[in-house]
Amino acid sequence: MSPRRNIFVVAIVLVVSVPNTFGKGKKIECRSSDLPTPTYFVDPTATKRGNVDIRSHVYVAPFALLNADRYNILLDEDSDVQDSVRVDASAGPLVIGKMAILAHGATVKSNPNPKIPEFHPAIGIGGTCPGAAPSAVCPSFVGFNAEVDGGIVQLDAMVGILARVGPGVTIPSGRKVKPGKNVTSDADVMALTEPVTNDDREFMNGVIDVNVALAKGYEELSNADSTQVVGINCNPSTSFASSVVPVLDGQGERQVPSFLDRIIGHVHTGDTLESLERVMTERGISIRGDEGFPLEIGSITRISNGTTVHALKGTSVVLGPEGTYGVYSIVHGGTHRTTTTGSKFSIGERAVFYDSAAPANCTIPARTLIYDSNLTADDCKKISDHEIWEKGKFLWKVDWREKPALEVIPPSLSEITGEDRKELIPVSRWLDIGMAKVIAFEQ
Repeated sequence: MSPRRNIFVVAIVLVVSVPNTFGKGKKIECRSSDLPTPTYFVDPTATKRGNVDIRSHVYVAPFALLNADRYNILLDEDSDVQDSVRVDASAGPLVIGKMAILAHGATVKSNPNPKIPEFHPAIGIGGTCPGAAPSAVCPSFVGFNAEVDGGIVQLDAMVGILARVGPGVTIPSGRKVKPGKNVTSDADVMALTEPVTNDDREFMNGVIDVNVALAKGYEELSNADSTQVVGINCNPSTSFASSVVPVLDGQGERQVPSFLDRIIGHVHTGDTLESLERVMTERGISIRGDEGFPLEIGSITRISNGTTVHALKGTSVVLGPEGTYGVYSIVHGGTHRTTTTGSKFSIGERAVFYDSAAPANCTIPARTLIYDSNLTADDCKKISDHEIWEKGKFLWKVDWREKPALEVIPPSLSEITGEDRKELIPVSRWLDIGMAKVIAFEQ
């Protein structure tokens, strides 16, 4: 007989000493534990229901919803599902292919086209990659607060911010849906899209690299201590960001795993913990300083469910005091300037403020995109809802209007217990209290 062998798996624990870079407070250590094999990471605030097959190097960000109650969802290798993204397989199976990017607030649904029963909605499936063999894989992209409602987005194809792809429509390789456009038939594709550029491809590859690193980094944080990946807490140590915890006004570095929403990493708030608890009452808010930084967030007057504040690698965000942030609004750092706002800035429902600057008292109405713009006070007076602005100029109206979410009243308050009885429960929280029979985000 061969001698008995004992096999040991050793995890290497790294302790990152965090400098106190933002004012007062004790030094807090973010601990990381290496993993022996590639893996994926699903933020604990994300909702995963039913049969969701997640492959290696996938990052699922805070408050994403993966609904596979009726049909399966596949998230293939190196894909990422960002903050408050909704992937809904209620009407049929969904495949999110290799290197597919679902950016903040995007929605992908398996709504079939009854005229094309053999059509299977998917992202990053089919088509070709530029200058590569037919079997090659390259990124695909669905932009901020965009929607793919039963369509296909092939390899090397993109859907712009606040754009929509309808049932049975295919966006072919090498084409990008213009921001705010609504593609409802294949006959409209060429008119409502433009070519994917080499700059677009460089951007998508950079997003993939960052999110693969985040998947690994967050899983290693969780492996060392699962309380580090909830609430107000650490970002992972990567090649582009050291691992730190947020700094709250007058209170220094804080690590609060019990906090309802997610405030991560290189964030400096103009609010104390107590004031944040008063204004951040809706679960679903993500302020994520794990890529671009710092995120300097002035005092918040009101902030709603689904709000995301984030920045691309090497960029930053500075927001003025007394800000108001609407449902599923997005404020994002970009490459042309520091994204900045003056005092009493307000952004409406599903509006996107990206790579731009705005003066005090500026309001961005609902479902409007402001991109690569240095707004003046006069510009702010001209902006209306459902508009696309770039370089300080109005381009066109958003072509579609999202149907309002169902306003469903819970059948019985006896199903809601404890602290939930003390407030009117937002639809977005019903999923958290076990009411899976309610389709909370039905369009």
